[in-house]
Order: sequence, then structure tokens, then C-alpha cells
Amino acid sequence: MAKTIAIANHKGGVSKTVMTNNLGHALARAGKKVLLVDCDPQGNLSSANNLRPAEKTLHDLLLQGNSRALHHLPELDLIPANLHLSLAEKALMTDGVKGFKVLEKALAPYKDNYDYILMDCPPSVGMIVSNAFVAADSVLIPVTPELDAVLGVGSILQLISDCKELNSDLQIEGIVFTRVKGNTTLHKQLIEDVRQTYGDLRVFDTTLREAIVLAETAMVKESVFGYAPESVATAEFKHLCEELLAHQPVTA
Repeated sequence: MAKTIAIANHKGGVSKTVMTNNLGHALARAGKKVLLVDCDPQGNLSSANNLRPAEKTLHDLLLQGNSRALHHLPELDLIPANLHLSLAEKALMTDGVKGFKVLEKALAPYKDNYDYILMDCPPSVGMIVSNAFVAADSVLIPVTPELDAVLGVGSILQLISDCKELNSDLQIEGIVFTRVKGNTTLHKQLIEDVRQTYGDLRVFDTTLREAIVLAETAMVKESVFGYAPESVATAEFKHLCEELLAHQPVTA
């Protein structure tokens, strides 16, 4: 049975897609069977894996149960997304409580085929994100060491808490700092502040530094492992993968 993780933060620009993609490839290279799910209508995760445009997407899986939305890639599998997913979100809003459980139902047939399912969530607090939280076992929260992003952690924790009404087993995988500038005093201070403020949560030891190589991977449509295997960024994602495999999340 796959462990299903939603990677989410309602703030944009915190490297959710970069984390989802490269952590997924790291898990695959660690011998795990991995399914990535692009839950963002912008489709950046799909594009990063050269699956945009795709004929069938998450929109088709949610509204039609279309299994052709699953695409097999060399290292892992992916259910892509495009702007049609916005239409699915509107449809879900008209379906009451059942509308919050559509993604959970859609992913159920795949759970036995994978070790990990990673969902790249859009920067919002809408129905797609709520569906991801209801379908997830845990939520992994990427945060940049900037004041507005740090202050926003409380908001995403509140949404997680709200979704526990429909998914009482939902846990918090932890917080991962992204786009870190290691020589910046402010970044170091903000990271320490979060560790103290959210001491009951896991703040991963691994931090992901800001690196041009990560931006370049989006252009060449490769993971950092394929594009720059000897880079610092690759080593950081290996360490993040090892941490994820080694620890247990906490109750939300």
C-alpha cells in the first residue's frame, strides 16, 4: 500500500514542483515504486517530465475515471495536469462532501502498485488542495526562509487541521526549507525561529539551497539526477530522501 504525500503550501514560489519531482526521482533511485500526481492546473510537474501537452490528464481521471491518464516514464509514473483541471475544481465544488473525496477514490486503484504517491499541489486553498489532503497520508510543507512564507505556515497547518474532519488519519510529514542562501544571516535566523516555534513538528535537517541547476532542469525537462548528478543539489535531494525514509510523521 503506497504512502501518499501531499506536497503543499498556499504560497507560490517555494519550490513545491521542484521538490515533488526530484524527491520522486530520488525515491525511485532508492528502489521505490513512485507515482507523481500533478494537482496544479499550471502543469509544471508535467512539463518538467516532458508530458505537456498530454492527451489524458488528472482532469479526465477525476471526472471520468479514465485510467489512460497514467503515463509510464523511465524511472517513475506520472498523472499529468493542464488548465482543464480548473474546470474539474469547479465541478467538485458542486458535489457537497463527496466532492472532497473524488481524488481519494480516483487514486485508490493505484495504491497497491506503488510504494510512494507524491502529489504536487497548487498554491491555493481550493478544492483540489482539499482533495489532496483528504487523499493523503501526510503533508510535506516546503517553506522558503522569508518572513511572509514563515508567517504563512500557520495557515497551511490550519487547512490541514480542517481537512482532518474528512481524513482523521492525516499527519504532518514535516517542514523542508527551500531556496536557502546558506551565507545569509536572515535565512539562518528564520530557520531557527521556525524550529523553535513549531518544535512539535519535524523540521527536516536537510535544507535545499537555491541553485541555478534546479532552474535549468525545468528547461531541459530532466530531474537533477539526470541533468547534474554530481551537483550539490543532487546530494541534497539524496539526503532529503534518506531523511524521509527514516522518520515517522506526526499527528496533525
